[in-house]
Amino acid sequence: MLERALAGAADHAVALQLLGELELQARAFPQAVQRFEAAIRAQPGWWLPYRALALAARAQANLAAARAAYTRGTRATDGVQLLLDLAALEVQAGEASAAIALFRRALEREPGSLEATNNLAMLLVLPAAPPRAALDEALALARRLERSTVPAHLDTLGWVLLSRGAQRLELQYMKRAVESSADDGAIS
Repeated sequence: MLERALAGAADHAVALQLLGELELQARAFPQAVQRFEAAIRAQPGWWLPYRALALAARAQANLAAARAAYTRGTRATDGVQLLLDLAALEVQAGEASAAIALFRRALEREPGSLEATNNLAMLLVLPAAPPRAALDEALALARRLERSTVPAHLDTLGWVLLSRGAQRLELQYMKRAVESSADDGAIS
């Protein structure tokens, strides 16, 4: 069916993207990359093919190519998800300062992003002795997570409070995080 869609319109971005995803699942990386590049040419402002290019690179353990695909996509689109994915890649690569800058950019574009809020707050308190300004920023960010029911958000809030010396409050949020993740074992 997808091939028929392409026969009728060789620049059908959605069909190209879906075929590329099937090829990616089959680990046919060169073909998948060609499909994603064609989808980008067909619809350059669509964030998903850039992400798929990065995923193809990551599946081949090519972090430089993944970084390049995410960066290219963040320049060509308004896709906040690409910033979040690139920041996660930087965390994985041990580049915390680059990740912090990317999470801040994501929050500039989408101030309500709980994913960016959570991850930035956690990164700010991870160094052994974070500066006071980082602790203050982390606390301001973590306060946005207080009403969340997501265990990871509550866990982050607990860690931020712990890093600020508020152990009684920290225990309250850590306990809520553990209780709310009991079903999935995400936090223990």
